[in-house]
Amino acid sequence: MSDDFLELFSWLTPLVQRPTADVFSAGSPEEAVLQEFSTNWGQVDTVDLLKGLSEKYGPLAAPAIEHFVAACITKDWARIGNAESHPGTEVQDFLRVLWQPLRVEGFEFTQKDTGGRVELTVTRCPVYELAKRTGMHTWLYHLACATDFYNASSFSDKIEFSRTKTLMESHECCNHAYSRKANR
Repeated sequence: MSDDFLELFSWLTPLVQRPTADVFSAGSPEEAVLQEFSTNWGQVDTVDLLKGLSEKYGPLAAPAIEHFVAACITKDWARIGNAESHPGTEVQDFLRVLWQPLRVEGFEFTQKDTGGRVELTVTRCPVYELAKRTGMHTWLYHLACATDFYNASSFSDKIEFSRTKTLMESHECCNHAYSRKANR
């Protein structure tokens, strides 16, 4: 059986190889979670890994990994934004870089531009489909859905992001909204 997590989260593999010292204190429970996660990512079945982390570390486990991923992608998306973002088109540039490739990955969404605000309504999400197959909704929220709050603002400090619904939290869709911040 293939591990769908590794395919869907291939971008995570290089992140787990990064040093943790900038994010967690040595000897902290969060560092222990990350060390175990990093050591076993791709080596054991991911569902078993995540269940084991939850059993061993409780509710601390998934947020600790989210925190580490957020620290990494904040730096990565800032670099991407420096290369891909242009004055006045930051939102459109971000959507081109992140969202357009996601259609190829199986995401289905509509896009509505309304006076400086772009709304995406996501009705099909492979990450949510993985959650339904595996029961790992909480983990997948922390690994995927939560990253939305870090990547756009890291890409450009001129982008404002909001979302009040996710498929992962049993809503009928995910409602991503991006706009250009005033006075920036």
